[in-house]
Amino acid sequence: MEIIRDMHVSASTLMNHLVASLHLEIKQHNIDETNLKSGLVYTKMMTNKFGQGGEVKVTIVTLTDEEYTAKFETTQGTNQLSYLIEPIDDHHCRLVYREEFETHQKMSSLNYKLMSTLFNRRNKKRVNALLLNIDNYLVQKQEEANV
Repeated sequence: MEIIRDMHVSASTLMNHLVASLHLEIKQHNIDETNLKSGLVYTKMMTNKFGQGGEVKVTIVTLTDEEYTAKFETTQGTNQLSYLIEPIDDHHCRLVYREEFETHQKMSSLNYKLMSTLFNRRNKKRVNALLLNIDNYLVQKQEEANV
């Protein structure tokens, strides 16, 4: 799945927000903030859509001023999320969000492709709502800082 969205904040503001979220995440797992960079690997417990918990291996694949990519590996497969940020001007940027899932088994892969086709609209709607909330939050935060 890929979503392209124009954001009403600068590229640096959006990336700073993503990095701040990552700092909070790794702090919860007792990882020193200085280790936050490409190549960082840690494990955490997560719950899936069905309420089942499991251990997830998280890998920060890329962390630059323009891109953040992370892999989440479980026994079911690997989910990769990517945020590519392109500046438009000093106060706007374009965000390219990508989400991909690969399974370890051929049959599961075919099942996932079928199910993702059925749920693609719902997933895009969910991610669009999340990105809109992030955009609104950051715009509001900037407006409050300018008052």
